[in-house]
Amino acid sequence: MKLDHVVNIAVSDDQVRARLLKRAQIEGRADDADPKVIQNRIDTYKSQSEPCLTFYRPSGVVRDIDGIGTIDEVFARIEKIFK
Repeated sequence: MKLDHVVNIAVSDDQVRARLLKRAQIEGRADDADPKVIQNRIDTYKSQSEPCLTFYRPSGVVRDIDGIGTIDEVFARIEKIFK
């Protein structure tokens, strides 16, 4: 299958931690408040998803999106790719 785009929403590990902790407070998700669970999610991303970016980046299809901002702002950045 040919891919036209691989969307990578770029967010620092610290931002991921902050977002999950905030979601834990808002939604009462205990797993999002556990530092070990958060680190495991980050490690899983790095071991399973980042290699895909390394594979596809040379073909020029990876589109890095700044993941900082509101949901609407990030969505608008993604939307621009497909217009």
